[in-house]
Amino acid sequence: MSMRQTCLLAIVLFVAACAQRPADTAADQQAIRALSAKWLEAAQRRDPAAEAALFAEDGRTLYSGEEPVIGRAAIEKAVAAEQAANPKGMVQWSTDAVEVASSGDLAVEFGTSSTLNAGLDGAGEVHERYATVYRKRNGQWQVLVDTTSPLPFVAPAADSAAESGLRARIASVEAAWNARDAAGLVAMYSPEGVSVIGAAPRYSGREQNRQMYTSLFDGLPANCRIGFAVTAARFLQPTVGLVETQASFTGCARDFTPDRGLWVLERSAGAWSIASLLVGAAESAGR
Repeated sequence: MSMRQTCLLAIVLFVAACAQRPADTAADQQAIRALSAKWLEAAQRRDPAAEAALFAEDGRTLYSGEEPVIGRAAIEKAVAAEQAANPKGMVQWSTDAVEVASSGDLAVEFGTSSTLNAGLDGAGEVHERYATVYRKRNGQWQVLVDTTSPLPFVAPAADSAAESGLRARIASVEAAWNARDAAGLVAMYSPEGVSVIGAAPRYSGREQNRQMYTSLFDGLPANCRIGFAVTAARFLQPTVGLVETQASFTGCARDFTPDRGLWVLERSAGAWSIASLLVGAAESAGR
């Protein structure tokens, strides 16, 4: 049996064991989700050392179509190489479930990930499922094994009702931004929604996002306006959508420059909410 098969079998057996336990460990589940969010933040700011530091000393990656990578130093090198091969890449992932073993020292996270603007030319995209095994040592959770598998992707019709819903949500954000309605904006976020705006700190949850928008709006000229152009909309799942935007500004005295955004929207009770927003500088038209 190969190393990949052995690790995947271990995950299957682990999940089966979790299914037999009477209840989840809420504190450990939250700790895993927080660690995954910290990892995503490091990935989005393209920090290979910070990503590798989250792994156990004997941690390893088993990525689709790649050889296993073992140990922090090797993982850091592999992450740096991956980023160099995808200089325009914008990564995002979301957790579907976290299972904690009854022993309390092992856990597995399941989710989906996407990399847009992949490849040297930024023309590709990659969608995958992942299963990540964590181990707790001395009270600290660390990544033990990270695995991925390709996720089949079929884009919906351009005029589908679902895509119209995504575009309508972006239009609502634009209207609230131009009305300086911070409360209305954060009401469109999920309770744990995240914003990563350029090099600014990560804003997590509605209250942090409200403070961020309130500070942003303070002192803006009355005629300052934002305009969002949706450049792409697609779906990872029927209730999870990805939207790419280009934003432009008019009438703003501050140094506002065009930017591009990657939005992850989740649908619940028939409404789309913002799970995460990643904003970076727009590329020049001559690329």
